[in-house]
Amino acid sequence: MNQEQGEQVQEWKQLAYEAAEEVLGKPPVHRFEWCRRLTRCIGRVNWPGIYGDGRSAGYPTVKLSVKILSAAIRDHGIEHACEETYNTTLHELAHLYAGHGHGHDHVWKDNMRALGLDPETERLHSMSWGSRLASEDIRSKYKLGTWIKLTSKGEHLIQVHRHNPKNCKCYERGSGYWNLPWAWLEKNPANVVIVTI
Repeated sequence: MNQEQGEQVQEWKQLAYEAAEEVLGKPPVHRFEWCRRLTRCIGRVNWPGIYGDGRSAGYPTVKLSVKILSAAIRDHGIEHACEETYNTTLHELAHLYAGHGHGHDHVWKDNMRALGLDPETERLHSMSWGSRLASEDIRSKYKLGTWIKLTSKGEHLIQVHRHNPKNCKCYERGSGYWNLPWAWLEKNPANVVIVTI
């Protein structure tokens, strides 16, 4: 990521902060960090420990991954990286406003909706260092809850259960979970038919 690209990404991060403050009010006291060591996800909130008397040991820290955003710029261009920066910053700020211990519960989901994001499609970050980044088109085609008829090994009716950086995780009643790699889904569209239940 060069200086100009870094400034653009920083600008989109700042836009997310402004949007969140306009909708949810001033954010709780926290720190922000562009993290060079974060490689498993594009963003996260690190919560401080709690002393025995219940006092917080510090402030939470919102982190965004420099390595993953650099990979996004290299593989998909600066526009994609800026969009991911904006959405991920809002995702993490929704955690911050919800407070420690809420995870992806109804409080976080309400914050996400208020910020204009779908909590189901934006629940998991779409990038991981060293992983193939699934395109927005393929992820939106296989939305959470979508039913699929898989015909590559017999015929199976499965439902999209979760997205992760490498796979679209699906569930088949009585059989368990299927991990369908994004690369395989793109190369084998004839074997995967979306159906209405």
